[in-house]
Amino acid sequence: MSFDELIAKLNEKLMEDSKKICGSINEYKNDPKSNPFEIKLEAFDKVVPFNNHPTDDTVIKKAKRGKAGIYIFLMTSAWERSKDFNYVDFGAKLNDTKITIFNPGDILYVGKAKSFQTRMNQHFTAANKDNRTGSLKLLSPQRKDLIGHFTVYAFCIKTKYKKYYEIIAPTVESAIRERLKPIVGN
Repeated sequence: MSFDELIAKLNEKLMEDSKKICGSINEYKNDPKSNPFEIKLEAFDKVVPFNNHPTDDTVIKKAKRGKAGIYIFLMTSAWERSKDFNYVDFGAKLNDTKITIFNPGDILYVGKAKSFQTRMNQHFTAANKDNRTGSLKLLSPQRKDLIGHFTVYAFCIKTKYKKYYEIIAPTVESAIRERLKPIVGN
């Protein structure tokens, strides 16, 4: 098999995973009783759903420890955004400022993480001068009421593929972002 064929085959497998992930999320949007985390994927082995900042003693944090992959913030209930939503230092911005209500099934944010634990800590913080990483900054006054209106689905890369994070995560994240069109973050 040539290098080109190998890359094409890899891309095909990653696109299949991204389609399955998007399909499961869309199925959830149509039927909230369905479970987006029950799908079988090639590059991902564990899907951890959570809707609050994981603390040291939670099962969620233990499941995410040392894990890398992609994640989707999915709205599970309606939330009327504050007028100053975009005025959060280093906070991810709305892609369409005309949106005033986030509805169940809307995709709030799509991202990738070398460490879910670290990346979620960045999302579940308030804006401050020491935290310049672009993220949702959910504890900022303009956004803190959003907590409880979404579920995060963390798709963990299989341990045997973790060393290929730089190939897998950006490829799948980009395909998912293009298909699901998140409200926040380009």
